[in-house]
Amino acid sequence: MKTLLHWFIFVLLAANLAWALEPGTALKLPESGCNLARTGGGWINVEATENRLVVKFFDSEKKTMPPDVVRATARVVYPARKDRRVVLNPDGDTLVSPPSILPPLVFRIHLSLFATDGAEAESFVVQYPGGSAINTNQQVPAELETN
Repeated sequence: MKTLLHWFIFVLLAANLAWALEPGTALKLPESGCNLARTGGGWINVEATENRLVVKFFDSEKKTMPPDVVRATARVVYPARKDRRVVLNPDGDTLVSPPSILPPLVFRIHLSLFATDGAEAESFVVQYPGGSAINTNQQVPAELETN
């Protein structure tokens, strides 16, 4: 009887695993934090967890991927407090800041991502929480450029 129960549980687990790995299953970005589309394709997720900023990277199919940048810098602009500037360094498949973000977690983040190959930095401005974002990689119109 015990063996039959073990086999039944094994079959249920195998069926559940097969369902989870079906190719038609759509992947989703995290619901916490702010999801931002990148100009070269893919996504980043910016989240304030405890007293750190964490940036996770996703490809165009929304699968997690290791960071394709060396580091990032962020300026955290509080409504009624001094700004904080932090450097985010790699920690596994994420970029993480030192523990210096103070509650309440309501602020604007100016985020810059720096690649290794000397390419232009990728910049974002996002209101946290809420996720209203502006991608700042857009070209400046010629009439606004100054010499």
